[in-house]
Amino acid sequence: MQLHHIGWLVAGICALLAFLVICWVVFNHLLSYASPAVQRPMVRILIMVPVYAIDSWLSLVFKDYAQYFDLARDWHDPPPHLHMHKLVIVFVQLVVALLLLFWFLVRGQRPGLMTAWCGGGGGGLQLRGLRAVHVPESAGGFHGR
Repeated sequence: MQLHHIGWLVAGICALLAFLVICWVVFNHLLSYASPAVQRPMVRILIMVPVYAIDSWLSLVFKDYAQYFDLARDWHDPPPHLHMHKLVIVFVQLVVALLLLFWFLVRGQRPGLMTAWCGGGGGGLQLRGLRAVHVPESAGGFHGR
């Protein structure tokens, strides 16, 4: 067995292992599909791993056709990047809502209606409003001090 055949074998095993692990992770995400706003983009990002692994292995084995495999990989590339940005937006909105809640609790006020995140049309996520309504002490609100 020549040295490059050993490289093909090791790369093929790693690509297969990456494919199987990601299939298991995606399957578990879909079994416990409790938070679509977070899990949908996460699953789409996870699918990038086997695409890159299989592309790398095919490019290694068939080096004359590597540019065509890379073209197919680059065609798949933009949608997961878009979903990664959507996922970052969801996490930032969650952090802003928690910081605002913490700010009210530190000040000893009761946070009122807080709308942190809303699902937009077509699966898009957007921050429609992040408001805190001050509840006066005469209304029997939360008094932390």
